[in-house]
Amino acid sequence: MAVQNLPQIKGKTIRPLNFQVAPVVEIANPFATLSLEEILQRHPYLPESTAVLGVCEDGLPILLDLTDPNPGSVLVGSTHIEGSTRLLQTALLSTLICTTANDLNILVVSRDPSAWQPFQALAGQHILEILPVFDRASGPAILRFSRILDQRMNGRTRGGIHLLLVDDIDYLNRVDFDVQINFQWFAKEGARHRMWTLAAIQPEKVEQNDPFIGAFRTRILGYVNDPFHSTWLANTRPPDTGSFHPTQQFCVRIQRNWMNFWLPGR
Repeated sequence: MAVQNLPQIKGKTIRPLNFQVAPVVEIANPFATLSLEEILQRHPYLPESTAVLGVCEDGLPILLDLTDPNPGSVLVGSTHIEGSTRLLQTALLSTLICTTANDLNILVVSRDPSAWQPFQALAGQHILEILPVFDRASGPAILRFSRILDQRMNGRTRGGIHLLLVDDIDYLNRVDFDVQINFQWFAKEGARHRMWTLAAIQPEKVEQNDPFIGAFRTRILGYVNDPFHSTWLANTRPPDTGSFHPTQQFCVRIQRNWMNFWLPGR
């Protein structure tokens, strides 16, 4: 079934799990020939302002409703960062397609902005800004989003949906401290005011990024071959994703169960 309300993940004590690391055995993506455009054609009545994250094993899309604040910000953790980036790009493209109102304001802060440039031509009348994480403009851009959130929280302004996408939050450890603090606050509070953060991280970097990770309510796991890091990312007992496809298979917790899904093909 399609999922429109991703869960809030409540804090729990993190305990390493005692199971052995599985070897990487690449399995075939059953939806490798299914494009995002074909998914949207098969489901023409998706709600406005919806992000498609992937395809469930039953063939239905898994959705993030950007008008429902309950899921909170979304963090994707996978050993292979290129798979996480593709998931974020799938969410971005589907949001651009599914949002007809001229009210999207999107900021992409990337370690590899060239991977995002093709989306610039697809933005239409929506605002899409793509910045390298080390660009001098990236910090002020994040602070600008934080100021808008502050205005909304205090009732001084209303507006459309804002999306902040960061394809590797580890790089934010190297920006100014005030930018780091504002990013954490924005990720924690923004969804309640139609201001969303979708970000990615590699599992081996979770410890030094724990202050950032705590701001994300929904966690998505891709291929992770270390049980300790997998548990830290999930903030609860995770499934064993060591047998997942390295870049195309993920899972997200829906209520008390973990649901597997796949990225669509190009």
